[in-house]
Amino acid sequence: MPLSYLDALERIRCEAEQDAIAFRSGFERLSIDKAVSRISQVTYRCHEATPKYDTSAMDGYALNSAATQSATPETPIIFRVCGTIAAGDEPLRIDNGTVSDIPPCVEIMTGAPFPQNAGDRQFDCCVRLEDVTAISVSGYPCIGIRKPATFQQNRRLAGGDFSPGDIIISAGQVIQPSHIMALASVGIMEVHVTRKTVVGVFSTGNEVERVCRRGQHHIADANGPYISASLQAQGSEVDFLGTLEDNSDAITHGIRAASNTNRYDVLISSGAVSAGKYDFVPSALQNLHVRQVFHKIAIRPGHPVLFAKIPISARKAVERGVRGDRYEVPFFGLPGNPVASAACLQFLVAPYLKHLQKQSPEPVLEATICQFGDSKPPDRALAQLLLKVPKDLDVFRPGVTQRRIADHLEVTPLEHSSWKVKPFLEANCWIHVPAGQSDVYQGDTVSILASH
Repeated sequence: MPLSYLDALERIRCEAEQDAIAFRSGFERLSIDKAVSRISQVTYRCHEATPKYDTSAMDGYALNSAATQSATPETPIIFRVCGTIAAGDEPLRIDNGTVSDIPPCVEIMTGAPFPQNAGDRQFDCCVRLEDVTAISVSGYPCIGIRKPATFQQNRRLAGGDFSPGDIIISAGQVIQPSHIMALASVGIMEVHVTRKTVVGVFSTGNEVERVCRRGQHHIADANGPYISASLQAQGSEVDFLGTLEDNSDAITHGIRAASNTNRYDVLISSGAVSAGKYDFVPSALQNLHVRQVFHKIAIRPGHPVLFAKIPISARKAVERGVRGDRYEVPFFGLPGNPVASAACLQFLVAPYLKHLQKQSPEPVLEATICQFGDSKPPDRALAQLLLKVPKDLDVFRPGVTQRRIADHLEVTPLEHSSWKVKPFLEANCWIHVPAGQSDVYQGDTVSILASH
């Protein structure tokens, strides 16, 4: 009896967590402008309060709010302008000798530090430029305030944004543009990130060509480019290693050579994993004395998928940073039909890579299944049967999802055959029907995952 999908996922998790011990020891140091979408290796915290000083939220005048309480349009309060301070300047100090019988104020720009107090006159607010009248008194520049100001009006307090010890990004988080803004605002301009996973990708088959020549009965290689592009979109560095010929020796040699380069965290092939006359990947792996984790699981499409660990020498293991008794390179053998290969990449390879990097799995959403333009019927007895699948298999189908109202999602299954690429092009998600469910009716709730 084939291994269940859930059991396969558990084996993948266990293998990935073992492999992660060596993988997570590697890191890179990057400028933050090159760190978007990378995984932070460490937790970064703010070391000092931001802003460092009380700063102005407006262009205007810093002054003492208590001195304005009797201000009216008919009897404005006059302040003498004793200086100007811009963002980036050191805080300005107004000495007692600078102050006359007219209360002082300081012209201040947005982001500039508030001036230090003048005697018992505290600069505790900012009146914006539009709310003052510029005048001259005895040749001195002054302003008139025509309405009372409030305490700490338009004043940003020191530490009002980040406080010392605040976490900017935690170890294991994917760095987003918002993290870059926060890191830069607290003066962190370089970060340590987990190195990218490096994946080697093979296609297989004498009939497969990257570019088909006119008049020949060859098949264009869709899997190699798709697998490479999808993994790159998910953050991996990918090498396409070519197409392996349909014989056991060639496949054995190609896989052995790649595993011995000491470069790849994972190797992936597509095609030649079933039980046909030209399915040589299983026998090639036997030649390499692999440890087979599983071969054939209870899913559709993708039933013949294979996961194995290729042994490498102890010397190469040490070069890779591996410690312990297992010196192995993970290998996924995916089916040859394009949509089957894509399903196995999404539901088996991607979880392995997520666990390897200590990342959360792809979010699973719920949606109401329906036909295009239809709504949920009022009576299940009237509902149309949309999917009939084997009850003993986990089934994956391409679908199109759309948001109808609020957070309610609806999904429509597309025509499916594992060799047809056109329906997959139109899809934006996968529908997952778990083992134990065979009939899916219009209006039923199903699980969906975004497709890559």
